[in-house]
Amino acid sequence: MALILPFEEPLQELENKIQNFANYCDCKGLDSKLAHELHDEKLPAVRNKIFQNLSPWEKVQLARHPNRPYPMDLANLIFTDFLELHGDRRFADDRALIGGFAKLDGKPVMLLATQKGRILKEKLECNFGSANPEGYRKAMRLMQLADKAGIPVICLVDTPGAYPGVGAEERHIGEAIAQCIRDSFSLGVPVISVVTGEGGSGGALALCTANRVLILQYAYYSVITPEGCSAILWRSDSEAPRAAAALRLTSTDMLHLHVADAIVPEPPGGAHTDYAATASNLKAVLLEQLRQLSFLSPAAIRNDRYDRFRNIGSFTGGAPDSKTIIRPATEDDIEHIAEFFSPFVAQQKILSRSVEDIRQNLENFRIAVTPDGKLVGIVAIRDFGDGLCELRSLAVSPDYDGQGTGTELVKAALQRAREVHATRVFTLTMRPNLFQRIGFTPVSIMRFPEKVQQDCFLCQKRQQCDEICLFFTL
Repeated sequence: MALILPFEEPLQELENKIQNFANYCDCKGLDSKLAHELHDEKLPAVRNKIFQNLSPWEKVQLARHPNRPYPMDLANLIFTDFLELHGDRRFADDRALIGGFAKLDGKPVMLLATQKGRILKEKLECNFGSANPEGYRKAMRLMQLADKAGIPVICLVDTPGAYPGVGAEERHIGEAIAQCIRDSFSLGVPVISVVTGEGGSGGALALCTANRVLILQYAYYSVITPEGCSAILWRSDSEAPRAAAALRLTSTDMLHLHVADAIVPEPPGGAHTDYAATASNLKAVLLEQLRQLSFLSPAAIRNDRYDRFRNIGSFTGGAPDSKTIIRPATEDDIEHIAEFFSPFVAQQKILSRSVEDIRQNLENFRIAVTPDGKLVGIVAIRDFGDGLCELRSLAVSPDYDGQGTGTELVKAALQRAREVHATRVFTLTMRPNLFQRIGFTPVSIMRFPEKVQQDCFLCQKRQQCDEICLFFTL
């Protein structure tokens, strides 16, 4: 018998009434057209109304639905040629976390997936989805193997959290999770993680140190379960609905907070109603995210991953002058701009700009300054004509990195591009994450005019260039 969640009861009651009405019409030889119309029109409308207004706690219940597709259920519909690899080479093989080589649309990937189990025997074997230290060490071993092979890593996550038992503590579960998070940042291949159901605590975070984190529409991702939060704060699990709302753990919350990069839509009624449709939606998003990341070099991938986590959340409580003002550069700023560029040029983050070059293009420079006049960021554009501009020389003081200054500078540069009647803007960067959040997309430099290609060919960094070309349409 199908499990009916409390908020689904009105929907089930309506469906039963429509079915009884259809049966009555068939029994009496009456026209059942009205019953079919109710089933095809009224029922979907009621379902949409219910699922559009779910509370956070109701979404948690849906994420835990016993019939919800587990990661390997989706993997079997999305991937082919799966070859499982076992063991952490230290202690044992953890069945709560499985992984191995697979193919996505004919291309090799490393697949990692948590597993809960359906029947009691499977649940015990998989430890109810809570991995032990050997599971996370196995995951890291396979990620490093993927790095050597040069293939992307895809993690499907559905876990209430890592196992907190005595044996796990004796084998250092905290250290295993910490090492998994730390070492994930060194991978030079794309890592995409998908929260398919429960994304609980450090057990999920260890597998979500990724370039892109996706989340299914009715999944949740949280530092603690609502019941655990309720037990700590109110000494009872009866306040779990209140805790769920306070934790801001739903997919829409994750997207708003930039913890997740995209929400994967589920079929009406949830993923458990249609495995194939859920898998199809997830596959399409995975392919698009991999396409975007395929343009990046290993160094750019590592920087992209670093920037993604660096930009999560907002910084408060800093220096009193942390608020910046974006304005056009003036003659008085030229010497300060040249001096500001020096450390960035020395680190080969940007190309050198002479004082004369800055003076000639001063009208296209935008700078960020604090209220007391301190220069903390610079950006410029270069007009190639025919509606094409390059966004260049973006530099932000380390003290202001991650506080939104870079984003505001890019927006100011785009506004300047509009003022010179540009319709297209491109940039070359080793850290594309900031630009992609604004709407830039990867593109080949070969699509641009010969003048642009010549500049790239003559660039002093060409032999060791890790930059990616990004494009924006105004």
